[in-house]
Amino acid sequence: MYVENELDIFESKLESVSTKKIESQLEQLKIKVLNKVPSQQDIIDMSAQVDGINERIVMLASETQSLISDLKYSVREDLNKTTTDLTNTVESSITAQSDSVKKEIGKLYDKVDVLYKELTEVTALIDKAKENFIGKRVFK
Repeated sequence: MYVENELDIFESKLESVSTKKIESQLEQLKIKVLNKVPSQQDIIDMSAQVDGINERIVMLASETQSLISDLKYSVREDLNKTTTDLTNTVESSITAQSDSVKKEIGKLYDKVDVLYKELTEVTALIDKAKENFIGKRVFK
């Protein structure tokens, strides 16, 4: 009986220690959970922060769209200006080359004209030479 009483006492002490240990662990777990679960005010604050971030995203999207439109317009203007400048440069280059070709053709025409006159003079000299005594013998 004595052993039985001792076992009962030991069992109750053991239960007491185990219960205290479990309760302590439960309390620690409760504290950890409560620290991780946001309060109502934390949720309101986070919601306000999210709303602020969303407003900023919308504003940045609008600004980005505006910048893209401005860039598109600027690129289009630059492209049109470059095209116009290139066209004008090509046209003036073609005009300059055309004028140069016309001058060269004019020079060649003048040379042909001079040659024609010289040929006419040579023909006249040959005709005169045919009429004199030596010419009649040479040009038989």
